[in-house]
Amino acid sequence: MLLQILLIIAHREYYNSMPLLSWMHGSEACEHFFEMARQHLPDFTYADLIYLIPKIRHVTNAYYNSAVINPNSEYKTSRVG
Repeated sequence: MLLQILLIIAHREYYNSMPLLSWMHGSEACEHFFEMARQHLPDFTYADLIYLIPKIRHVTNAYYNSAVINPNSEYKTSRVG
């Protein structure tokens, strides 16, 4: 509870021009990142993780720019009509 109050206070003082999206302050993004790292290399060291970051970034960008996420993309897989 105290951590949530401190998050609200810190957000009010330092990020008052942006809305507080409380659901974005969790561990889900970290969990997805390490899940993708384990898909590339199941048992990695810190040095391996540093080299995996560009690969993970590339896969993430490809996912968010795909036609599944962006249905108005110019790359459609089926015809309309």
